[in-house]
Amino acid sequence: MKKWILFFLLTIANLQALYVGNPYQPGAVEKGMFICDDAVVGLKVGYQADFVLDRRLKSYGGVSSRIDDFQSQWNQGVITLSLAERVDFYGSLGAMQASFSHRPGPDHYRREYDTSYKFTWGFGARAIVYEWKHCSIGVEGSYQWAKPPIKWDALNGTSFTTSADLHYQEWQVGLGISRQIQFLIPYGVFKYSNVHAKATPLRSDLDLPVTSLKMTNRDHFGLALGCTFTTGKDFDLTVESRFIDEQAVSLAGNLRF
Repeated sequence: MKKWILFFLLTIANLQALYVGNPYQPGAVEKGMFICDDAVVGLKVGYQADFVLDRRLKSYGGVSSRIDDFQSQWNQGVITLSLAERVDFYGSLGAMQASFSHRPGPDHYRREYDTSYKFTWGFGARAIVYEWKHCSIGVEGSYQWAKPPIKWDALNGTSFTTSADLHYQEWQVGLGISRQIQFLIPYGVFKYSNVHAKATPLRSDLDLPVTSLKMTNRDHFGLALGCTFTTGKDFDLTVESRFIDEQAVSLAGNLRF
């Protein structure tokens, strides 16, 4: 068992959008600091950091190309309302930053974009739908919005200042399974996500046939693997890695009141 746990954690460390979370998250922390244990409603506050190394996107609508290395960072505070330790409703506020590039035809010159670190918000829910011994099956759904300004764009290494913004929206749903092993709760989630992003208005210096660069998923289906650390009292800490549709790692922690 110890070897299995070690293998799982090493896999997470080497794997590197939206954080998915543990399917058992609503029931992971049963006792809070102030609210009595038998209360139907619980309150949690937390922090969530997401580091996306590559979101697999493509452009469409006049400019068709692969988006190279869409990277982003997300830092958010999260507040969660928990019902009967079976359902969590949460909202998040924070900031995000992104950088990406592409080489559209016919010239295949590299166009690059880099945004400022600006406001983002999101919301979602998780629910435990079935439990058996120390295993559980859960579902989740979430939505995220951001509109960071683009600081600069570049054509083949020559950069320009710009007044464009990156309009970013993403939603996802997932189905996952987890198993409690003492103070560890490893999990896996199969997810479907949909990204709609647009950089607009683009300068003529980029020599593109459109004034807006529209982007969406190259791959909609993905997989998340993670592990939650908790004693079942007061707090939890989760490390998560996502791949196939993206390469990303997330850290999240919660305090239950």
